[in-house]
Amino acid sequence: DATIYLDGKLWGLGLEWQHDFPAWPCAQTEPVRNDPEGIWTRFVLRFPGHGTDYPLAPGATALIAKEAIDHSAIYAGQPDLSHADFEWPVGANNPDVPNLQDIGPSPLGYHGPGGVASFLANAVDLATLPRYIDPHTGYVHVRIPRAAILDAWATWVDWTKQDYVPSPACLDLVNRAFERLPGPAYSITSVGDPDNGRSVQRRGLRVLPDGRKVLLDTNTSMFDFVKAVRTPGWIPDSLPEQP
Repeated sequence: DATIYLDGKLWGLGLEWQHDFPAWPCAQTEPVRNDPEGIWTRFVLRFPGHGTDYPLAPGATALIAKEAIDHSAIYAGQPDLSHADFEWPVGANNPDVPNLQDIGPSPLGYHGPGGVASFLANAVDLATLPRYIDPHTGYVHVRIPRAAILDAWATWVDWTKQDYVPSPACLDLVNRAFERLPGPAYSITSVGDPDNGRSVQRRGLRVLPDGRKVLLDTNTSMFDFVKAVRTPGWIPDSLPEQP
């Protein structure tokens, strides 16, 4: 119900450890994967701005594209994202669209949000945060503090659609302080459905008298999200039940 500013806010991915592999057993990753004090990450993007450069009015949306181009010119049926509000700092660059800044301990590249917990957080200085070095890979992770986390959602890979069966999944991708019940927001193998133009969207809760849409946010991803026809940049009035 009030204007907020995206300047400096963080978007990132949590730990990639979601399976009970012999080299990374659930018991070993539990302290960092299921930490009530925050979300550990090595992939972090930061919104540009100096405090009040990027306001978001009540009911407004901000469209972030990996590449802010007209994708339909390359592949028929893909969306035109050339007028996105922000884009990732990878791939084709639209000089008219401000880039998110890659500030994590590891470069994000083309990573997607599958099989991990994604999070949105208020601005924090990564240099001041606790650090964890994975003993097997040497990757450095920082812990985004719980007080800074605005939202998180968990995603899983649907291994039933793969050609092999991996080790069992660990129960929690993040602590229950951020995700109340374990369960996937969607199947990453079936969400990549560009031919049918579908994506994952947060369910709507209600529409206010002034037309603003209130979205469902129970901190339980399997309830909050549904796969539906994509609508980049705007929120549909209603969404179908999950097929």
